Parts: sequence; C-alpha cells; structure tokens
Amino acid sequence: MTEIAKRLSDEEIIDLWKSAIVILTVNLPKDVLVIEAEKVKRLVELSDKIANFRVD
Repeated sequence: MTEIAKRLSDEEIIDLWKSAIVILTVNLPKDVLVIEAEKVKRLVELSDKIANFRVD
C-alpha cells in the first residue's frame, strides 16, 4: 500500500487502508465504526476515481 501511495502521491491512502483493516479485525463500538466506515467509503471513492489510471 505504501508503494501505491508513493506512486499516486497520496499518503491519505495509507490511513484509509488502515481503517479498512481495523473494521475487519477489531470489534469496534458503533460510534468508532461509523467514523472508520466513512474512511473506507472514501477509499472506495478514490479507488473508483483511479481505476483507469495507469501506474507504471
């Protein structure tokens, strides 16, 4: 993930990816889960945006 963040010049991707992992691995209280879910939503939006972007 760090390589993708470097190539896209977007360090936010690392934080968003961490949120996805936390949701899958930790039993979170609902209020924290809502915050982390919003970050994952942002990750999906970013992924959709760059899906056709060529990374060499």
